[in-house]
Amino acid sequence: SGRRAVARMIHQGATDDRVWLGVDCAAVTDESLVAAIASMTARTRAAGITLVLEGLDELSEAAQLKLEQITAGNRPVSLHLIASSLQTPATLLQQQRLRPGLASQLSTLVIELPPLSQRRDDIPLLCQSLVEEANAASSKQLRGVAPDCLDQLQAYQWPGNLHELANTVREAHRHAEGAEITISDLPKRLSYAADEARRPAKVQQPIDLEAHLESIESELIQKTLKQAKGNKSRAAQLLGLTRPKLYRRMVQLGLEEAEAPPAKKQRPNHRPRRKLPDLALPEAMLPAFESAGDELPDFIEDLPFEEQPE
Repeated sequence: SGRRAVARMIHQGATDDRVWLGVDCAAVTDESLVAAIASMTARTRAAGITLVLEGLDELSEAAQLKLEQITAGNRPVSLHLIASSLQTPATLLQQQRLRPGLASQLSTLVIELPPLSQRRDDIPLLCQSLVEEANAASSKQLRGVAPDCLDQLQAYQWPGNLHELANTVREAHRHAEGAEITISDLPKRLSYAADEARRPAKVQQPIDLEAHLESIESELIQKTLKQAKGNKSRAAQLLGLTRPKLYRRMVQLGLEEAEAPPAKKQRPNHRPRRKLPDLALPEAMLPAFESAGDELPDFIEDLPFEEQPE
């Protein structure tokens, strides 16, 4: 959109004595294009012809070939090309929608217009210009657009860019009954879009899948325990689990407190070995005891256990 506006802007800024020929590339054929250029060449006495191609991205390949042959050949008058497109010539070349020969004959000067949503400050001036155009084509004379109406026009996203804005202003111009265009004159779709913009956008909250599944599992276990009247063995059977596994899962979900491990049994203290008293042998027995060596004398066996030497 906005291709015709660019062509008009260039046309109005021209100072040389040239004839301007606008071509709608979506409707023109190779025969009609050749006929139009030939007719203008034969009739004009100007220094040359400026051919404005509106919608280069919609020009057929056959028409491109004819135009390439015309511009490359000898002509009685100079022929300049100006093209408007939704995409740059480099992009059209990459997509194989533009012949390289024709692309080389176009000017290297590329004027890029950002979307209307990115230049909202231009909307008041564009609206005033469109109102004046509508005034020139109609008996109705309006002085412009009301301020609150301009606010709504600037808040709109304009997916159709300048083309959509022009149609909107023309439609509002036809419906206007006062001295200027008001909100009530605008198409309903703009009011619906304004109402939607005033509503706060819903913020998508992240979903913790693990926590969600745990809550479902916890609720299921509690319902099963209630059904089993608190009997964990019965509840485990209903859930298709073993009782230890159900218990561990309940502890993990916070439904049951973990049992404290059993206290370690302490071994009883051993009674200390009683030390036997030293026996004092009569001096008369010592020579016999010493002569026995490692063999114990027979009389030791007759002594009581408490009185035996270690």
